[in-house]
Amino acid sequence: MTPQRVVSMSATMSDSFFLAVRSSAVRAAVCAAVALLLYLPCLGSMDVTGDDEARDIGVVRDMVARGGWLVPQFNSAFRYELERPSNLQQKGQLLPVYNAEALQTKPPLFYWAAGASAMLHRETVDEWSARLPSVLFAASTVALTVTCGARMIGAVPAFLGGLMLATMPMFHGWARLARCDTLLVLLVASFLFVYHLAAEPMARGLRLILWALLGLAVLDKGLAGAGLVATVIASDAFVAGRTGRLRALVDPLAIGIFVLMVGGWFALASSQWGTAFVFRHFVARNFSYFLPDSLSGSGGPRGWLHHLSHFVNILTNTAPWGLCLPAALIAFWRLAPPERSPHLRFLVVWLTGGLLYFTM
Repeated sequence: MTPQRVVSMSATMSDSFFLAVRSSAVRAAVCAAVALLLYLPCLGSMDVTGDDEARDIGVVRDMVARGGWLVPQFNSAFRYELERPSNLQQKGQLLPVYNAEALQTKPPLFYWAAGASAMLHRETVDEWSARLPSVLFAASTVALTVTCGARMIGAVPAFLGGLMLATMPMFHGWARLARCDTLLVLLVASFLFVYHLAAEPMARGLRLILWALLGLAVLDKGLAGAGLVATVIASDAFVAGRTGRLRALVDPLAIGIFVLMVGGWFALASSQWGTAFVFRHFVARNFSYFLPDSLSGSGGPRGWLHHLSHFVNILTNTAPWGLCLPAALIAFWRLAPPERSPHLRFLVVWLTGGLLYFTM
């Protein structure tokens, strides 16, 4: 079956359906509802998955129990055991801890979200309340994809794309874990959609929103969010020549908000745990695999087989929809009207930048 025939059949089959769901908000709500129906059942009865989720739930439980929400901790020392506070009880009054020990592996934003969920759930931290924010963030990402995708590639493809995202095995799996990743996806997607679709010249309000989103991404997963965004928008400026859009982000007030958000929290953490915390968080966790083991303590640079395994993992965990991506890109490139080409180019840059960033 030719790509032209597939596009024609899709348009014909969808005409009657979209008479009932014309508005972008309704289409987004339908896809978000599908996501919730897939992610919510038996959310609390599923076993804790791995040490990472167990630790994160433990951090949230102690954070809520002790009432210290500023710097989430675990087991009274860094994961890297840089130092041990002399007065654990006093530290615990200010900082959330787990079993009286501290862990600085992630910034606090997801822990705060999970803690807020627990406060609404009779102040009970269990698997259901800790995982609920991930479900809501994932469903919101699906709705955002449908809404913004409609402006970029059309209502029908965006709706189908939202359904594909909601039913993708990898996305489904992460949506049901008490981890920070679905929040990071939502924040990065929000930034990139707003950045790409904003009218020229970019309004001051949008610049403030973009830098605030970037600050929240850093407070969720450190440099991972900022690095991904920087990779995509820098690549877009190079490939599409949109250097003016990149320069529009240079706004002293907006940058000041970002510095206040991120710098304020990291300054607080550093005041409690010293400058070694900053080194471990920004260097060891983000550049350790490019540094000798004597500097990073991570085992040194990774081989090419490690990076190849990421691509294999992505292909297998996004099936069947991920396997359709090459054919979809070719068909869209050949059949889409000229005004859609900049949108397709940005999506390809986004996809490529993300793959490269997270496999390095």
